[in-house]
Amino acid sequence: MREQGRVRWRRFAAIFITATVAASLLVAAAVQGAVGVSFVVSGRKIKIRIDKLRAFDVVEFDTTLEAKDGRKIPVHVASNRRTEAFGFCQSYLFDTPLGPATFKLTGGTNGEPQVSEGTVLYALRITNDKTISTNVKLGLDASTLESVPGVSGPPGFVGQHTDVIVAFNSQQTLVATTSNKLITPDSVLRVIPGVHECF
Repeated sequence: MREQGRVRWRRFAAIFITATVAASLLVAAAVQGAVGVSFVVSGRKIKIRIDKLRAFDVVEFDTTLEAKDGRKIPVHVASNRRTEAFGFCQSYLFDTPLGPATFKLTGGTNGEPQVSEGTVLYALRITNDKTISTNVKLGLDASTLESVPGVSGPPGFVGQHTDVIVAFNSQQTLVATTSNKLITPDSVLRVIPGVHECF
C-alpha cells in the first residue's frame, strides 16, 4: 500500500506539472495579446517570498478581478518593465484525492537573480521589511500609466509611478501574476503532499 501511494503521487505530479506548463503558456500568450487580457481567476491565494527585489518602471493602481463563481475580488495591481528577484519562492495550495498539496517553485538562490520582464502582480497583500523607492509620483490618473503594454488602470482611479523600487524580505499574497518573459536560474519545481507554503 505504501508503494502504491508513492506511484499515485508520481503520476499525479507528472500530470499536474504538464497542466501547469500549459497554463503558464496561456498566461504568457494573454500578456502578449494572443489571448484577451481579461481573464477569470480561481480566487485561490498565491504566495511569493523574495529575499531582495529590484523593480524598474513600476506602475501601481487598484481594480477588481472576477472569479469563476462571479465574485468580484478587489486587488492592488503592480506592473513593471523589469524585475530582479534574489532568493525567490512561489507557492500555492490545491486539493487532491489524497488531501491538500503544495505547488512550490524556488530559484535565484545562488547569487544570480530570477529576471522577469513585463510582470504584472494582482495582489491582496504585500509586506516588506524595508522598501527604497526612487522618484515616486502618486495621484496620477491610473488610465494614463503603462509600464506593460496593454495594462493600465481605470479612468479616474489613483495611480502611482516609481522609477525604481528595492525591497527586502518581500512577502506577497496574490490572486494572479503574469510575465512576458521569465528567467529562473537554479529553479526547482516541486509538488509536495501537505501544506508547505513559502511563508
